[in-house]
Amino acid sequence: MGRVLGHISDFVVETARLFVEMAPYLLLGLTVAGALSVILKKGFVARHVGTRGFGSILKAALLGVPLPLCSCGVIPTASYLRRAGASRPALLSFLISTPQTGVDSITATYGMLGPLFAVFRPAAALVAGVLGGSASALVDRTSAEQSGSEIASLSGPRSVGGDDEPAGLRAKLRSFARYAYRESVEDIALRFVIGVAIAALIGLLVPDDYFSGTVFGSGLPGMLLMVAVGVPMYVCSTSSIPIALALIAKGMSPGAAYVFLVAGPATNAASLAILARVLGPRQTVVYVTTIVVTALAFGPLMDALSTRLAWAAPLSSAAHLHDHGFSWLDYSAAAALAALLLLALWTRYAPVGRPIRPSATSRTTSPRTDAPAAVDDLVTLQVRGMTCHHCEATVKDALTAVSGGGEVSIDLKTGVVSVTGGSATDADLAAAVRGAGYQVAT
Repeated sequence: MGRVLGHISDFVVETARLFVEMAPYLLLGLTVAGALSVILKKGFVARHVGTRGFGSILKAALLGVPLPLCSCGVIPTASYLRRAGASRPALLSFLISTPQTGVDSITATYGMLGPLFAVFRPAAALVAGVLGGSASALVDRTSAEQSGSEIASLSGPRSVGGDDEPAGLRAKLRSFARYAYRESVEDIALRFVIGVAIAALIGLLVPDDYFSGTVFGSGLPGMLLMVAVGVPMYVCSTSSIPIALALIAKGMSPGAAYVFLVAGPATNAASLAILARVLGPRQTVVYVTTIVVTALAFGPLMDALSTRLAWAAPLSSAAHLHDHGFSWLDYSAAAALAALLLLALWTRYAPVGRPIRPSATSRTTSPRTDAPAAVDDLVTLQVRGMTCHHCEATVKDALTAVSGGGEVSIDLKTGVVSVTGGSATDADLAAAVRGAGYQVAT
C-alpha cells in the first residue's frame, strides 16, 4: 500500500512540475492568440489567399502558422476561406501549416524545448504548407474542382460577408478576453491535461535513456514509430509538447520527437474522415503524404542541428526543479491557468440534465402570448461531431443561412441545436448540418 501511495505521490509531483513549467508560456500564448482573434480577422485572411498562384499558397501558409487551430478546428475556417474564393492549393497550404503550430504552442515550445524547437517548428510548418499547396496544384484539375464544390457546401449556401467585428474598444476587449481565456481554453483543456498526465507517466514508468541504443532511439525507425503513434492520435500542438519532452528525456532523438510534434497535431482519425469526404481521395492523399514526408525529411535535419548546436532540452530532467526552483511568477501563472482550466472543464464536461435526443429533428409549437392564433416553431436537432467552438460557429452559420430568419442556439456540451422561428423545414435544417460536415442523430 505504501508503495502504491508513493507512486501516486510521484505522479502528482511530476504532473505538477510540468504544469508549473508550462503555465507562464501557455498563458502568454493564449493572450497573443486572443489579440490575433481581434486583429487577424477571417475576412483579412480570405482577401490574401483568394487568388491563384504561388503567392496565395505562400500567404496561406504564413497566415496559418500563428493561428491557434487544431486539426479539427481548422476545417471550419478552411470552409469559410473556400467560400470566400480561396484557391484549392492555398486552402491545402493553410490546412497543412495551421494545425502544426500556433502562437500558444510556439511560446510553450520555447519554454519547454528551447529556442531551437521554437524556431524550427513554425519554419518547418511553413515549408510543409507551401510544398503541400504546390503539390495540390499539380493534381487532376477535375478532381480539384469537384472537391472544391464539396468544400463550398460545408457551411451551406451562406454568402461571405464581413467578420462581425465588434465595434468599440470595450467590445473588442470583451471579444479578446472571451477568445483567449474562455473559448481557447475550453478547446484545449482536456487534451492539455491528458498530455501533461501522459508525459508524467512516461517520466515515471519508462526508465531513463530507455530508447538510447535501441533501434527506435534515433534514425528512421524511431521517426516511423512516431508517425504510427501520432497520426491517429487526437492531440493539439500544445498538448503534444510535454509528451515530446518526456520522450526525449527517455532517449528518443530530437528528430523523432519533432516528427511526433508534427504527426500528432496535424492529423487525427476524426479530421481525416471529414477531409476524405470533403477534399476527395486525391487531395486527402496529398494532405497526409505532405505531412508525413516533410516530417520524416525535417526529422534528420533537427537531429543534425541539435547535435551541431549541442542542444539540450531545458526541462528534460526533474532535477531542474531542485536546481532552479520556481519563482512567484511561475506559481501565479500556474494558479491562474489552473483556474481557467477547471472552469473550462466544468463548463464543457460537467453533468447536465438529460438532453433532448430527437431521432433526427423534432418540432414543437407553443402559442404566442401576443397573438394566440399564431405559433412559434422550435426545431431541435442532435448534432454529432462538434468538438470545439469553431465547429459550433460553423454549424450556427450553416443553419442561420437556411433558417429563414430563425434564431439558432447551440449547446456544445450536449450537441443539442435549437432553431426557433423561421421558415425552414426540418429537412432543410438537417441537410444544412450534414452539408457542414457534421451528423444529425437518426
